[in-house]
Amino acid sequence: MFLAAYHHYVDKAANLSAASSAALHDSVGRALELAKHLPAKQGAELVQLSRDAFVEAMRITYPIAAAFIVLAAIIAWRFLPAHGHDEFATADDEEEAREISEYEILGA
Repeated sequence: MFLAAYHHYVDKAANLSAASSAALHDSVGRALELAKHLPAKQGAELVQLSRDAFVEAMRITYPIAAAFIVLAAIIAWRFLPAHGHDEFATADDEEEAREISEYEILGA
């Protein structure tokens, strides 16, 4: 999704050479590397476009990712048990375990 948002923003860029457009569309790193070898004005424009595209893609996708993380945390909190329950334990076993733990707490 991030890459789709980045490409959407990059595809709107106009007045770029074919090499600059291809590098910008490929990745931010490639665009920045190419910008080093261009004349100052063109290089600065390419750097600014790559940074703007990256930030714009972040603005769109990071809140969506954060929402998924919050949703996953809510689902885990709601549906995962806090303490395991032995489904094969009998009531006598649980009572005995409770008595043992009370015995240990009292220090006897």
